[in-house]
Amino acid sequence: MRVNLMRKQTKRLMWVIFIVIVMFGSSFAFIIISVVPEKPIPKPEEPTEFIVDGMINQSQKELWISMGYTIMEFHYYENCCADLQIYVDALPEELNNQLVVEKIQDGTGPSMIAESRFGKEEKNVTTLQDVFMPLCGILTKPPADCGFMQLNITQLNITNVSS
Repeated sequence: MRVNLMRKQTKRLMWVIFIVIVMFGSSFAFIIISVVPEKPIPKPEEPTEFIVDGMINQSQKELWISMGYTIMEFHYYENCCADLQIYVDALPEELNNQLVVEKIQDGTGPSMIAESRFGKEEKNVTTLQDVFMPLCGILTKPPADCGFMQLNITQLNITNVSS
């Protein structure tokens, strides 16, 4: 009977030693981990230019779209549509720098392809409104002008239906 009692005490002592080692080991590991400096997570690069001549690489586009920017490709041909080009150049600032414009002189157009988290719009453009209206549906923060234009269109449709 005495032999059995020693074995129980030995087992208990082993469990106590094991628990003490685990607790001190985890505390020691926590101290080591807290002393080692963490590498800072690099912050994604915000756009510095909002009007770009030529194409932006696809991975950069996807990053900026995921950050809430809208990317618009404006395709045009040489000596084309000066009024549209001036308007497109002014859009990023007018829209509080949430729009990045790629001006692509490729002999086509004038046309635009705009993409954001909220969708993609492709359109042949001839007027300033042809550029602005598709952007209203996909901008992260559409300006008040988008709402006013939508109200005007709705009122025109109601007037036409009741006539």
